[in-house]
Amino acid sequence: MIQGKRILAWVSILFAVMMISCAGQGTKLTRKHLNEDFLQHPLSDILVIGVSHREDNRRLFEERFVAVLKEAGIDAVGSAKAVAVSSELKLDKEQIKQAVKMHGCDAVIVTHLTDIQQKETFTRGATLPTGYADYYGYIVTGYWDAGYSSGQTKVWLETRLFDVATESLVWSAVSEAWKAESGKKVLSEVIREMVRDLVDAGVVAPGR
Repeated sequence: MIQGKRILAWVSILFAVMMISCAGQGTKLTRKHLNEDFLQHPLSDILVIGVSHREDNRRLFEERFVAVLKEAGIDAVGSAKAVAVSSELKLDKEQIKQAVKMHGCDAVIVTHLTDIQQKETFTRGATLPTGYADYYGYIVTGYWDAGYSSGQTKVWLETRLFDVATESLVWSAVSEAWKAESGKKVLSEVIREMVRDLVDAGVVAPGR
């Protein structure tokens, strides 16, 4: 639980958390939605909003998301940079619309934490016996065998991309990630996975 709380404090996207062990293995996108009507006119300038109760976590997430989008040739700006937000870190509808207009954005992307789970794994080093009597003895002995345990934290983040002109939902996905050893690392990996999917699907593309 302590490890899970530390992650929640880290990249709280209601936030909190993020981390994965390695690309392609620790992170995957599930429950994806795509409005194919928008594929003929890919979006190219995005306002990025991270939902968080901490300003530093919100800013960190948005800055990294913007950086990865720009690497893909997509213009983007984070809401922490675009909007003067209240101490409660809540944006109202008019603030978002003003930021979109000021920066010429044609899309808004919003990410928030939907779930977090902590899993403890107990391991013993001895070889598992085959006979039932020996197996019973092995199990009983295990109650006094300290062995060793390890924890894994799994987090789910939901991201939605909206078209500014119609306010329609264009794309959404839930990213599922295992936390390994660094809260910062998940941030980049999860974001890269989402941007990769957006580009591959043809939802976003560099402006002309």
